[in-house]
Amino acid sequence: MPNPITGPTPDQIRIHYELERKLSDRIRNAPASERSRVTLEAYDELFRKIPWHPANNEPPGERTAERVEAVFAPFFRLSGRNRDVLEIGCGTGRLLRHLAPRHRSYVGIDISEETLGAGEMPPNTETRVADAVDLAGFDDCSFDVVISSQLMEHFHPDDVPPHLAAVRRVLRPGGRFIFETPSRLTGPHDISRHFDRESTCFHLKEYDFRSLRPLLKAAGFRKVRSPLFRHRMYERLPWLEKPTFLPMAAYLVPETMAAALPRGRARRRASRLFGLGLLIVARR
Repeated sequence: MPNPITGPTPDQIRIHYELERKLSDRIRNAPASERSRVTLEAYDELFRKIPWHPANNEPPGERTAERVEAVFAPFFRLSGRNRDVLEIGCGTGRLLRHLAPRHRSYVGIDISEETLGAGEMPPNTETRVADAVDLAGFDDCSFDVVISSQLMEHFHPDDVPPHLAAVRRVLRPGGRFIFETPSRLTGPHDISRHFDRESTCFHLKEYDFRSLRPLLKAAGFRKVRSPLFRHRMYERLPWLEKPTFLPMAAYLVPETMAAALPRGRARRRASRLFGLGLLIVARR
């Protein structure tokens, strides 16, 4: 098991990387008809064989509550109140347990039984294992809000367009798709960051504003925007309830400028300065 202070050892990181890279290649090479099953089996195998994986080692109690409040602050403000919400990729239920009491109903889905939240849930909550690509188990116009956090990068690139179309289908007119995904400008953000210059493991593809904007438009979303204020600003200004948005197009020039910088500290600083983290709100 990892040291709770220092984290996994170098040997554990190497073992994790080698297994995840092998499993991700299996997903990349799977035919479309088999991809859902192969992906489920790959995630289950990873979580069984890597007991020091972060998903298997959630910090307990108040520490988790504080971290959720800090990391997911924008979702609290952007999702509103008293809505019917679908969270895709809910995992162990960190966000679900905190956000669900604010809403009328809350459904959380995940691909793996190994990580799906267990234990006591808010009474208005349902969790289930489901395919996140086509959302076949949900009717059209079922939700006011769809949320995903750190999920888009895990999809096979060929599955992103049908996933976005499915999200739009289950949203009611005017509903919001709120999602966050790591920027490729500062990546890779999966375990391959220790070894590779591009994501080669379970982050099958990392994105930026330029690559996501046409995908969202092609899926039929309108008013594709990003909040101007991010996590730390919400922490410093807890009274800041009403978000200020910029259209995604406004980020394209600063994103190009940041991409021209060398990888590493300079690019990360520019990304923070220009607000290039990928937190996106798209309306149906």
